[in-house]
Order: sequence, then structure tokens, then C-alpha cells
Amino acid sequence: MKEQFQAQPFLEWARARGRQVTQAPAVSPTGSAVGSSLGPITVPAWKVGDEWQFAYKSPTDSGTYVWSVNRVESLDGVGHYVIRTSTREILYRVSDLAPSLERVDGVVVLRDTPPRMAYSWPLEVGKTWEQSNRQERPVDRTTLDRNSVWTVEAEETITVLAGTFQTARISWRNKNTGALLYEMWYAPEVKQWVKIREVLSNGQRERELMSYKLK
Repeated sequence: MKEQFQAQPFLEWARARGRQVTQAPAVSPTGSAVGSSLGPITVPAWKVGDEWQFAYKSPTDSGTYVWSVNRVESLDGVGHYVIRTSTREILYRVSDLAPSLERVDGVVVLRDTPPRMAYSWPLEVGKTWEQSNRQERPVDRTTLDRNSVWTVEAEETITVLAGTFQTARISWRNKNTGALLYEMWYAPEVKQWVKIREVLSNGQRERELMSYKLK
């Protein structure tokens, strides 16, 4: 298996293995139009014990990781879900799933002020929202100010490692330049995105849902 990973990134290997096992039909990288409308998509309620396993590839590495809902915690008097992945904790505001804070081994490594509005519920095709916020990395002693715009571009069906899902495709762009930061495919069925394609300074990083477990 190590030799296989050296020959091709894990995500490609997993996709190829999935095709061999399930004989899943081929789909375009960006998916296809959904036949029936999802309608307005409302904010999901996560439960302690919900889990999502993802595979990823980037210009420098590839692999897998698991997100699990560990607990609900109050941050500045506001309820947040705490997602655990190894020694990292990511806090998402319960009311809208806006990420607020990340900790590693209990140390704050990232803070968004205000929390980054990755979603604006209910989600509907054509909906757009904007936000200005500051991302702080206390350990690195750096800050980044962003003016962002998000748009629900379309409803699409896409096939990922976990299966085929109806999704809403959301783009995130730099409002000042129009540059694309990511495309994300959110699936109401799994209460989570199932695919994300991020634009990094050294290339693209792709992540896909491999499996999930909802309480």
C-alpha cells in the first residue's frame, strides 16, 4: 500500500479502489444538475457522536481524518459544537455553523472575529452574502483581514467516496479581487459538506467524504 500511495495520492487511490469494488458510474468532476429541487436548506442540528471521515489530497500530501462532535461548549456566552479531530478542536456556532475558534492540545491556534459565515441559512440557489472578518493565529502572532462573498451557485448531484448525494454548491471568493478561495458541496442528507476544492498558494487541495455516522 505504501508503494501505491507513492505512485498516486491517497484520494486518487481510494477513488480507483471504490470504482473497482462498486463499479460506480463515472461523473464529471463538478457534478451534474439535480433533477428535483432540494428546496430551502435549513441549518442542521448536530448531535454528540456524529462523525464524518474525509480523504484529502494537496500538492504536498494526502491522507484521511475524522471529524466527530465531541460536546457543546459555551464560548463568550454562545453555544458552540466542538468538533474533535486528533488533538485539534474546532468550534462551530450552533445557530449557523460559523467556525469561531480552533485549539490544538488546548492552545488556541486560530480565531475568527466575527465567526466566519461559511453558510447563510436557509441555503437557496442564487443566495449571496458578504462578510468582513479578521483571522488571528496567536501562536504565529499573525492576523489576516478578509472581505468575503459567498454564493450558492447551483444544486448538483455528485458522487464521492461515501456515495452519491444531492448537494448545494457554494463558492467563496475574495470580494476585493473576485479570486476563488473554495468551492464546497453541502449535502443535507449528511448534515455536512461532502466535497470541497480549495485554492491554496501552492495549488489546490481536495477533500471528499469517505463515510459518516449520524446519531
